[in-house]
Amino acid sequence: SSAYQVLGEAEGASSSFTLLGIFNVTPGLDPERAVDQAIRSLGGDNLIECVYYSETRVYIVGVVNVVRVRGKVIRYLQ
Repeated sequence: SSAYQVLGEAEGASSSFTLLGIFNVTPGLDPERAVDQAIRSLGGDNLIECVYYSETRVYIVGVVNVVRVRGKVIRYLQ
């Protein structure tokens, strides 16, 4: 359907941590999970006008990778 209602702006994130840059401690980055999180936050059906960015933070004990997604959440009209 091409008819939809904009519910508002939302953001989602996914992260992973690697101990000493070698051993995975948490599951890997999942951009799809970040998109789903943003959509669910407003109870919509899809995300449009998306922008994403990733960042890496290096600590003494390991590395944290984060991907963030921001966009407009929509609900399709029937």
